[in-house]
Amino acid sequence: MRPATAAARSCGLDILAALADATGTLPSSRIAAETGRDRGLTARAVGDLGRLGLVDGDATVGASLSWVLRAQAGRVVEQRLASRGQPALDELARACRESAYLVRREGSRSVTLVEALPDLPVHGGSWLGRSQPAIRSDAAPILLSDLDPASLAAILADRDVGPAQSGAPRTLAALERLIERAQVDGHCVLVDYVERGTMSIASGVWDFRGRLVGAIVVMGPRDRMRPREARLTRAVRTAADGLSRELGGRRPDGVGA
Repeated sequence: MRPATAAARSCGLDILAALADATGTLPSSRIAAETGRDRGLTARAVGDLGRLGLVDGDATVGASLSWVLRAQAGRVVEQRLASRGQPALDELARACRESAYLVRREGSRSVTLVEALPDLPVHGGSWLGRSQPAIRSDAAPILLSDLDPASLAAILADRDVGPAQSGAPRTLAALERLIERAQVDGHCVLVDYVERGTMSIASGVWDFRGRLVGAIVVMGPRDRMRPREARLTRAVRTAADGLSRELGGRRPDGVGA
């Protein structure tokens, strides 16, 4: 049962929150169990929310958030990712003295949404607004973690022209091992993955719907980062978890210690 204030219950916000967490439709009996409401009153509230255009379906067959509301929620997440992501990356780059990026997956590609580059002689260069095959992203094991084996195989084949570096997976099994390790650890550390001599540390960002919406990455020269790996990893995870909280989300149970 999810706690809700009287005001939230009167507006049906607890029902909308339950539907936001669901992957499909929910009948009124399930919604009532999730919110602690009376089943009859729940069905009536779902009907009222449907007439307001906030819910699709009905209490008997099953209800879900309307596509309009989901689209609006998606836009809010987009805006907050950028507005809250920039100061988070600025602070991270200053603390780590390395390049910091906020990336997300769009289909089979990875896109850089926000970046912060330290004033150093050598850094990762600007990737703002640029995309590349998701398999070549420094956050690939995290960005690809919600895909099935067939989709992973297709993305692995879209690596791009050019030889793979020593740290990059060459087979589906190797890629799946990287993903499993990232899920256990709650972050990924890649060495010589995209470019020889580089190292990256990444951790996922989740929104209020429990969806992975991106990853925060710190990247720099391997020899400069490796002695500080533990401290940098804590900093990246703290930044990613903080941005998740800004979006009303958190790292899922079972992901990371």
